[in-house]
Amino acid sequence: MSPRLALLLVAATALACPFDADDDDTPADDDDATDDDDATDDDDVVGPWEPFKLLSLNLHCLKQEDTPYPDVASRLQAVADLVAAEDVSVLALQEVCRRDGGDDAEQILLAALGDGWTSAWEFAHVGWEGSPDEADEGLALFVRGAIDAPREVEYFHQAGLRRVALAGTLPAELGGFRVVSVHLDVADAVARPAQARETASRVPTRIGGFDVILAGDFNAPTDSPTLDAVRAAGFLDTGSGLDATRIDHVYTHRAAAVEGSDARLVFTGDTEDPVSDHPGVLVTLAPIAVEVPPTTRIVANVDVGVDHFVAVRGTLFPGTEWDVGWSMQAMAADRWEILLSEVPGGAEFTYKTLRDDADWQAGDDVPGTGGTDNETTPSY
Repeated sequence: MSPRLALLLVAATALACPFDADDDDTPADDDDATDDDDATDDDDVVGPWEPFKLLSLNLHCLKQEDTPYPDVASRLQAVADLVAAEDVSVLALQEVCRRDGGDDAEQILLAALGDGWTSAWEFAHVGWEGSPDEADEGLALFVRGAIDAPREVEYFHQAGLRRVALAGTLPAELGGFRVVSVHLDVADAVARPAQARETASRVPTRIGGFDVILAGDFNAPTDSPTLDAVRAAGFLDTGSGLDATRIDHVYTHRAAAVEGSDARLVFTGDTEDPVSDHPGVLVTLAPIAVEVPPTTRIVANVDVGVDHFVAVRGTLFPGTEWDVGWSMQAMAADRWEILLSEVPGGAEFTYKTLRDDADWQAGDDVPGTGGTDNETTPSY
């Protein structure tokens, strides 16, 4: 298959396979939800959409500390001013907070951005509970145009404050990709990389492909088990030349016909006044031709009941082997799946599933083949 044909097929898949707004991320909760990249010269870039800019930023809830701004409205106006100056089309935001009868960061920013923008917000937890700064904290996506099928992904692995991701499908003129606003656990060194693995595996599995952009506050530097997990799943760092100690990142999948460039940190206090307690990441995303790697699917036909999930371990991802689990996605109450891009086509591997990433599947290791569908009916 030629790179140009592969690009057209990937773009068509992105438009045909968004999250269904009625799909559940777990069966029990109706409210949830190889080859190197073959980049080309600018003159050879093909695609049905034009390059656009994405900004990932943690808003630090409704707090003004570490900024020169006297109130939430002026601070968010500064964000809108940068969006206008840089011609940004997508914002993936974290710590987007609201108070009953008071400030609502989503609505304030939406008004400041002006006509033509849509947004989605998802509650994560109550922030700064019991203090004067207490507010409902969530994640948000803002899109120039219509955002489609916004969907919460509540993590199976939790520690301390409840963590979720927010996924939404971009309009066709922005590539039709699934973009995910991410905010991982800040304190727990086990839960944080587990949530990263969930983000990297469950979203592609739900949409049936790898047209995914991950953006947000991973609470981890580039050289960390958290980001190692994201890269192991086939995601590429769009800001590889930036300060490696930063905790905010934007990743695209190597099987997606999109490439990040010109990444820079913003609101650092150098070129723009800070609007939060740490900088954001601004990146340009453009269409490229890609060679699509073979896709390996693992299916577990089992009903583990309400408030339980299925994970898989085995000789699947570099560096993980049998040590940690990759959460599967519930496609039905009795069907769990995971899509893998990093198993070479035709390669033999072995695996087992686990209930809650703790109780091992009974019996022998299950054989699998890369680039094919592999099914098991486990008992625990």
